[in-house]
Amino acid sequence: MKKSLLLAVLTLASFNSFADLFDTLLLQGTVNESTNIVVTPVTIASTLNLTASQTNLVVASVSEKSNSHTGYNVNISSAHAGNLLHEDAVEVFPYALKYDGASINLAAPVDVPYAIPSHGHSDRAVTISYVGVPEEDMVAGIYADIITFTISAI
Repeated sequence: MKKSLLLAVLTLASFNSFADLFDTLLLQGTVNESTNIVVTPVTIASTLNLTASQTNLVVASVSEKSNSHTGYNVNISSAHAGNLLHEDAVEVFPYALKYDGASINLAAPVDVPYAIPSHGHSDRAVTISYVGVPEEDMVAGIYADIITFTISAI
């Protein structure tokens, strides 16, 4: 028993003397989650000719940025459910919207999920299509809708 106790004490002493010969350093940093969305309208977006039909007319470019490791959602919503509403709310003018080539049903807010793109940045086109109506068949005035784009990490 004395031999094993002596061996244990010598082994422990050996480990203690080696323990002073090395140590470790942990290097670590933190990157905060960041998401950003910028909508850049094309001039035609605010001067639409409602008497002439349009198909896939580019009205804006959307720049999305996210560094979320789980991906992100872009929520798209229309103030008037996909209609241009007359300024006096007496008439609506329906249109269809595409985001990055995909049709978006604006009857209710829509989430468009994305996995992380290369470098965490994407530019996407917003296009609209509609059937023109002769002036004499519409109430005179301004027709408008507001489309809101919101980005959030998943």
